[in-house]
Amino acid sequence: MNWQRLFLVLVVPAFFFGCGGDTPDKQEPTSESKENTEEPKAIEVENVAGESSAAGEKSSANKTGADEKVSASDEKRMDGPVAFVNGKPIDSAVFYKKVDAVLKHNSRLPAERKNRVKQSFLKRLIEDELINQAVKEAGVVAPSEAIEEEYKKYKKRFKTDDQFNQYLKRAKLTEADIRKRIEDKKLVWLLLEKKGDLKVTDGEAEEFYKKNQRFYEERETVKARHILVKVAKNAAKELEAKALKKIEDAQKSLKKGTAFEDVAKQFSEGPSAARGGLLTPFGRNQMVKPFEEKAFAMKTGDVSPPVRTRHGFHIIEVLEKKEARTKPFEEVKEGILDSLRNKKFFTARRSLVAGLRKDAKVEQKIEFPVAAPSGHGSVPGLPHGHPPIRSKAPSSNSPTSVKSLKPQPAQPASKPVNPTPAAPVE
Repeated sequence: MNWQRLFLVLVVPAFFFGCGGDTPDKQEPTSESKENTEEPKAIEVENVAGESSAAGEKSSANKTGADEKVSASDEKRMDGPVAFVNGKPIDSAVFYKKVDAVLKHNSRLPAERKNRVKQSFLKRLIEDELINQAVKEAGVVAPSEAIEEEYKKYKKRFKTDDQFNQYLKRAKLTEADIRKRIEDKKLVWLLLEKKGDLKVTDGEAEEFYKKNQRFYEERETVKARHILVKVAKNAAKELEAKALKKIEDAQKSLKKGTAFEDVAKQFSEGPSAARGGLLTPFGRNQMVKPFEEKAFAMKTGDVSPPVRTRHGFHIIEVLEKKEARTKPFEEVKEGILDSLRNKKFFTARRSLVAGLRKDAKVEQKIEFPVAAPSGHGSVPGLPHGHPPIRSKAPSSNSPTSVKSLKPQPAQPASKPVNPTPAAPVE
């Protein structure tokens, strides 16, 4: 795992905001692609907001105090503040906690790379403190109701409470930490909103929609169940006959009125048998040809005769069919507005930080020598939080600073379909 990926996995969890498969000619409804049980791509708490506050982290860091002496390297560590921002100290425990979260898992990084990580974290902590001071000076307060609402939205991104709790355990976070980080972002949001920097009009959203309609196209899909009796394509005649007899017995059971899912549990040899033969909705070129052609030719509610594929005999029940379409603007409007606001949020936050830093007195007590990064401007693209565009990850040999590493865009409320078809889950 290269250091950029490590940084994204360990440090850039996101808050506010399928299934891989074989190539089309290899994908088979009998293949058991695991369902996507990953938690939301991070809790954009630190990076999306800006944005964990130094004050927010300080309480948890200070709990360990002297115990935070285990380092990701053999370097000598300083005690006390690592910096002062307008006279306000940033505690070294906060700083080293963040650094260790990355470097302890990759101690072989070159010194140059380690220094870039440290430099980036220190810079972020200074920025956070500048913003905290600006928020207090402006008298901005985040209503508790709004914090709780955003917390519930975030938690819903996890499929189960257990998945959410497992994430907290792995990330060494508490629910209070999550609420605190949500509050930190909300405060920054309200401050920028107060300045009028986050306004987005319906006209801007509609213009974006017109230019990017391809991202709102939905493919034709089928939702189905199936019963599979396995037999190889070139199996011996006796094995072929045995499999055919079994699938015909399943067909007879269906004709007697037994529920399809019950017959599937009894007869099917596919991994979906335990779910009554239920498959993940699939589009064109995701199943082997005979299966796909039959499923797309059937009507909702139809049950097929036995269908032979290279994996065996199938009986298919079509549960639902969706025609290809382009989502209308009104359906995706709120998602686009949110995405555009997010883009403006990050732009406005950068401007805010630049202005605050220009007028601030910042005294840095620790330095990390690094080579000057090669200059490259930001790449224009979709609003932050809008899929499915993905830029190439920086090369592991690139001197790009940690600051340039951003989380994958979060999905808008009405997410466009990913152009790359996902394999169905057996």
